[in-house]
Amino acid sequence: MQITSFRKTTNLNCSSPDALIKILPEVVNQVEKKGFSVFSAWDTEADTVQKIARQFGKIMRHIRADESGITTVAQGKSWHQNSNSSQNSPIEKNEYQSYDADEVIAHTDGTFIDGMNIIDGQIVRVEPPYVVLFQCVAPAEQGGELILIDTQQVLSDMLVENAQLAKILLTPGCISFCRDDQIALDFPVFQQRFDGSLRVRINCDNKAFTPDWSYEAVKRLYEEYFKNPKYRVALKLESKDVLVIDNYRVLHGRAVYQVYNNNNIRHHRRIWVANEPPNLVKNLQEEVKMKRAFETYNSYRITSPLLEEVPFKIKGGIRLKAESEKLLPGILHDLNISGSKER
Repeated sequence: MQITSFRKTTNLNCSSPDALIKILPEVVNQVEKKGFSVFSAWDTEADTVQKIARQFGKIMRHIRADESGITTVAQGKSWHQNSNSSQNSPIEKNEYQSYDADEVIAHTDGTFIDGMNIIDGQIVRVEPPYVVLFQCVAPAEQGGELILIDTQQVLSDMLVENAQLAKILLTPGCISFCRDDQIALDFPVFQQRFDGSLRVRINCDNKAFTPDWSYEAVKRLYEEYFKNPKYRVALKLESKDVLVIDNYRVLHGRAVYQVYNNNNIRHHRRIWVANEPPNLVKNLQEEVKMKRAFETYNSYRITSPLLEEVPFKIKGGIRLKAESEKLLPGILHDLNISGSKER
C-alpha cells in the first residue's frame, strides 16, 4: 500500500494520570472536529489505556480481548495465546488481519456485529463500537503506519460529485458482513442516525458481501475515494501514544511493516468503547429473558454498570457540510427511508 500522506503525532501530552482530565476536553474537540485525536500518555501500561477508554464510555468486549477488554495487536504472540478460549465456536485465524505484517485494508471495526444481550437486567443492542482506541507500546522498526480515512469528507464530496453512487451506498441492503458466527445483514454503507448524523459501516475483505446491484458501487467507493490521497492520513505512532478514533466516521487500516530476523517488536493494544448512552430494547411482553440467540454476543457485551455517567461524551458520526447536507433529504426521500433513522 502506498503511503499517500504522513503526519507526525499531535503535540498533546499527558505526563501523569492527574493531567488526563485537563487534556480530555481538547481530545474530544479534536475527535468531533476531524474524527480522531492522538496524544502521548504517561506510560505504556495496559491499565492506562483502559483508564483512558472509560472516560469516553462503557468498554465493549471482543472475542480476542482479555477480561479488561484489551486486545493485543501483533505482539508476536502465538494465535492460541491471544484467543479467547471461552468462545463456543472455533475462531478462524484467517478471519483476523493483525497477526501478520501485511497491509490491513482500511475498515471500520465490528462491521459484522448486530444483535442483543442482557446487561444489568436490561436488553441492550450490541453493535459495532462507537470509539476505538489504540495504544502504541512499541512501534515497528520500519513501516506499520496507521492509515485513517475520514468518510465525512468522502460523503460530502460524493453527494456533490456523484449523487447516484451516494444513493446506492445509502440504500439498505447494499452490503452485509459475516465473520465466524456473527452476521449483519442488509445494511447501507452510510446509515442515518437518530440525531441527523450518519454513520459508516464498511469493510472490503472476505467479511463483506454485496448483491449484484451494489457490487460495483462498493468497489468504486474503495477505488475512487478510499484510495484517493485527498482523504488519507498516515500516522506513525510512537511508544506511549494513544489514538482515539470515531468508528462511526473514520476508517483505519495499516501499512506493511518490516520484521527483522523473525523478531516482531511491533506491539499495539486496542480497546473498544460502546455507543453512549446504550441503545436499550424493550420486549413487547415486558419480559427480560435470555434467548439463545443472545449468547452469540456474549463475547462482545458491554461492561456494566450500564447507566453510569460518562465523564467525556464524544458527539461522533458523520456531520455533513451545508452544501452537501441539503442534497441528502432528497436522496433519502427517493429511497423512502427518511423516517427510518437508526438510534
